[in-house]
Amino acid sequence: GVVALTGCPRGWVPRLVARGEDDAACSALATLADIFERRVWVECWDHHLPEERAIVRGLLACARALGLPWVVTNNVHYVRARDRIVHDVLLALKHRLPLDQMGTKLRPNGEWYLKGAAQMRRRWQHDDAGVCATLDVAERCAFRLGDLKPSLPEFSLPPGVSADEYLTRLVAQGAHERWGAPKTARRTAKHDAQLKHELGMIARLGLAGYFLIVWDIVRFARREGILCQGRGSAANSAVCYCLAITAVDPVKLELLFERFLSEERKEPPDIDIDIAHEERERVLQYVYERYGREHAAMVCEHITWRGRSAVRDAARVLGFSVQQADALAMFSDRFSAKATAEALRTGSGADPFAPSWEDTKGPANYEKERDAARALEIAARRPAGSDGGRPERSEGPASAGIAGDRAEADRIGQSMMPGRRAVVQMKDERALAERLGRSLVRGTEATTIARAVKAEARSVALEGNGGRPSKADHRGTEFAQRGTEAGARGESDKQVLRSAQDDSVPPDGLRLDGIVGASEGEALLRRVGLDPQDHRVRILPMVVAGLHQAPRHRSIHVGGFVLTREPLLTVVPIEPASMADRTVIQWEKDDLDPVGLVKIDLLGLGMLTVLQLCLTYVRQERGITIDLGQLDMVDQSVFDDLCAADTIGVFQVESRAQMNTLPRLKPRCFY
Repeated sequence: GVVALTGCPRGWVPRLVARGEDDAACSALATLADIFERRVWVECWDHHLPEERAIVRGLLACARALGLPWVVTNNVHYVRARDRIVHDVLLALKHRLPLDQMGTKLRPNGEWYLKGAAQMRRRWQHDDAGVCATLDVAERCAFRLGDLKPSLPEFSLPPGVSADEYLTRLVAQGAHERWGAPKTARRTAKHDAQLKHELGMIARLGLAGYFLIVWDIVRFARREGILCQGRGSAANSAVCYCLAITAVDPVKLELLFERFLSEERKEPPDIDIDIAHEERERVLQYVYERYGREHAAMVCEHITWRGRSAVRDAARVLGFSVQQADALAMFSDRFSAKATAEALRTGSGADPFAPSWEDTKGPANYEKERDAARALEIAARRPAGSDGGRPERSEGPASAGIAGDRAEADRIGQSMMPGRRAVVQMKDERALAERLGRSLVRGTEATTIARAVKAEARSVALEGNGGRPSKADHRGTEFAQRGTEAGARGESDKQVLRSAQDDSVPPDGLRLDGIVGASEGEALLRRVGLDPQDHRVRILPMVVAGLHQAPRHRSIHVGGFVLTREPLLTVVPIEPASMADRTVIQWEKDDLDPVGLVKIDLLGLGMLTVLQLCLTYVRQERGITIDLGQLDMVDQSVFDDLCAADTIGVFQVESRAQMNTLPRLKPRCFY
């Protein structure tokens, strides 16, 4: 039977003990013992909190009074002790507050992690009976997810007819509509043999009900004038073709049925149905109404933190501004929060400049991270109070310097990056400019700054170090020159430049020597408003790494539906979706197979909406009804268009990758 614990300090019995109502606590515990037939353990804990220890003394007194066992637990909210900061950040995100405003909403200490057996024994060495009782509870918990074994809903059948018999009747009727009478030119013995083979396998696997459910959904869509079409390996099935689930004749095209269904694979079939997207919601609501919301729900998707989202959320909770978070996100990996955290620790951020086919140093061996940081610093040299646009034309030295920089950048860029390479490089520059432009510069000024920075780096690399100052000397001279230029901007900029000449190493939490050297790294941090000595900056990489692949929020799967005969909530938790009239389970599609839940994908496709409108127009204007299942699949004019990559608007072969592949592949037959 079910085993029950009295719960954490917020449980029914512990709350009564905390209020000093000992008699009421014993009465509540006796009630639980009656409900669970004495399969109740009094739960005790020790998180180094004096108020908890007082409650535990009262709980133990109740347990002794009623002769019930007690057991030790630890309220686990994170795995390792060092994960406390990540847990605090998640709580702050939940409450939409920065960490320094969370107060008592955070847990009072760092004891809420998963402790080992040795730790628990040491903590309860004065009385280890509760620790030993954990094994008794664990041995009683024999449940495994594989024991659930949910089944599909029973399809409504005519009296005295089994699911296999009814499916056979429907297939026979569909075969007559598709191919005509048996032993004719259109329907040979090969067709009937294939149907017999498929129906036999479906019967042996007990899947007739599944095919009837899918057929019923398709039947509703066609009855309502909604165009739908099965896709994927289901097109290899003659049964699906005869049930009008698919529109491709697998016998004529000699498609392999075992690619769709096989006794050796021991897995349920996967039939994806594309539906005209404007009408898909009607089909979804039909499924809900047909089987009931207690037995039908959509599958969820867990959206996890990636590099940039982790940096932005962590920076926001730690109290950084949006502009500072954007500047940090510029060096973030697009997909991996762990890689982003490593980049923050070592300073080797994502490359905002170089084309993907270049080596790690980029064209002309320029230092990309250094140049990215330098672009930020050059952009910050704009006069105070500027509106971010292009500076007004002037005859003064500043205007002449800008014009000279642009001319030099253009000259070097034209000589070193001809043709397509220059175009790609300019796109990368513009992408950087757009990111910088959010808080620092606007429009073409950002592009010009980035180009000038890279041109300077290339000229240094081309000319070599012969007779020229070393990198360190060059860097010191450059900052000295910047200090002279910035003299009129006030004490704050002088502070930045002095910090840029400081050779001290930043703390281990965030080292930018891999980007521009320690001194310039600190200058970059200060330019975006970050202090390398700030405790928040030091723990930022740890927080970002802790968010790696952690669930951020829940979304609805693009079209996955699960149906069960028993109430679905006895198998998986269900919740209302944010979208009206939808419910969603709390498991993803990859969680379904271990427990035997079967998913049916009902997907929306815009191209089917276009086809539906075209078919309606032809029927209304010309009186011709077109059956997509009877189209000629060997029409060479269609393959001519495919070979020429003239596939814009053709689903699944209109992407750039497919259009590049088709002229090389030169398809001339369907299969």
